[in-house]
Amino acid sequence: MNTAQSLEAVEQAMYQAIDSDVSVLRDASSHILQAGGKRIRPRLVLLACEAAGGKDLARVIPVAAAVELVHTASVVHDDINDHGVMRRGRPSVNSIWGRTFALLTGDFLFTCVYSLMAPYKDLNIILSDETTA
Repeated sequence: MNTAQSLEAVEQAMYQAIDSDVSVLRDASSHILQAGGKRIRPRLVLLACEAAGGKDLARVIPVAAAVELVHTASVVHDDINDHGVMRRGRPSVNSIWGRTFALLTGDFLFTCVYSLMAPYKDLNIILSDETTA
């Protein structure tokens, strides 16, 4: 799997992670993911894996997706704090669904991170420590 294929797999992993039975959570989460972005964070995870001699990029796809979802949840929360109405050229989650639901969406995205990272045990602890520092 090359880097381009890995990045597409990261996108798929993020959409799978946010596939909730609660349609409004799924819709709001999809809305912010569809806004795109440079996806620098997952690229860095994939490149770090390769730089460290990793050959199986598929193994780090969930980690790359989790790192991007941490960022995405953070920007949803940031838009609440600064009353942002646009994010990546699109209406922000809070401008469409309101501040309270935007907060729930950001929190939901963080729980998706936990789900993606659960199998990684110690790496999950490191990510948790770094996101709360």
